[in-house]
Amino acid sequence: LRGNSQVQSRLCADVRDVALAHVAAGTMDLTTVATTDDGDFDPMERRYILSTEKRLSSELVSDALKRAVTRVQGQIGIEG
Repeated sequence: LRGNSQVQSRLCADVRDVALAHVAAGTMDLTTVATTDDGDFDPMERRYILSTEKRLSSELVSDALKRAVTRVQGQIGIEG
């Protein structure tokens, strides 16, 4: 929080995959998933974990975002 730590790499997920996971979770048949001892739905039994197989550096993410912003600015006629 004070800016004293080194920049760390990040795990990222494609937003299209995140959207599909939300749909899958939202349409899950709760009658087929595990329950706790008292018969309640156990949310720990069904999770969707989305990530890349390797970490991305902050610099790589920053460069990709800058390129995307520059491309969109060009498409809508805004100079950087």
